[in-house]
Amino acid sequence: MWPKPPRVPSQQKPCAGSANSMRSRRVSAANRRAFAKPIVDALNAWLDAQLHLVSGRSMLAEAIRYALSCWHDLTRFLNDGRVELHTNSVERAIRPITLARKNHLFARSDGGGHRWAVISSLITTCKLNDIEPYAYLRMSCSSWSTDIPSIASRNFCRGAGR
Repeated sequence: MWPKPPRVPSQQKPCAGSANSMRSRRVSAANRRAFAKPIVDALNAWLDAQLHLVSGRSMLAEAIRYALSCWHDLTRFLNDGRVELHTNSVERAIRPITLARKNHLFARSDGGGHRWAVISSLITTCKLNDIEPYAYLRMSCSSWSTDIPSIASRNFCRGAGR
């Protein structure tokens, strides 16, 4: 029913700042405009038509008005090849945080589960930001009674002292 995009031979992703990367973004945006823009325009027209058919105070009308008010943001992917159409990479990145937080809430006590959820969130956030968790926690816990700004000025990046 929908036109299929042309097949592109698989190749490695180009570096973020390379000329190939810029070209692939332009090609991606051009393909999106060619194939997705007619579908998106039809959806916009359909939402406009449906808005006039439903009761103005219904939850469906609220949802349609919300989608139409955010239309510029919803269609940003058509003009910018860097915008992904899915959130898989973000969901994969935050999955360890949410799973650990959820799993450790079933500790022996509510207070213990809450404390472990906080520590687990700190450790996983350190990992996501390429910070050595043990060094960060050791330094911050030993410095609680001293100068807090000195903690922020330390370099906790992995391999910084090697």
